[in-house]
Amino acid sequence: MAYDPAYGYEIAHIVRAGLDRMYGGQHPDPNVMYYLTVYNEPMVQPAEPEDVDVDGILHGIHRIASADGDGPRAQLMASGVGVAWALEARASCCARTGACRRMSGV
Repeated sequence: MAYDPAYGYEIAHIVRAGLDRMYGGQHPDPNVMYYLTVYNEPMVQPAEPEDVDVDGILHGIHRIASADGDGPRAQLMASGVGVAWALEARASCCARTGACRRMSGV
């Protein structure tokens, strides 16, 4: 299992699920390795959203920002430190076109 989380709350859910799988005794295949990429970049860490999709985080894709406004639709995807750059691109597109794109962490 390999993960490239952007935010601390994602790391918390991944580690919790990994410990439960490896040591909880309930999973049919507890013999698994987790590869977790953690960066040393100065990033603002938002609070965990109330409606966070924990299953999405664990399966490799979850919504970070919803699409707003009218106009063309696009979905931006990023992981790790790339999330900040994708959020900047989303804000730029929103300012230019009035249509804010959906943003997903992968």
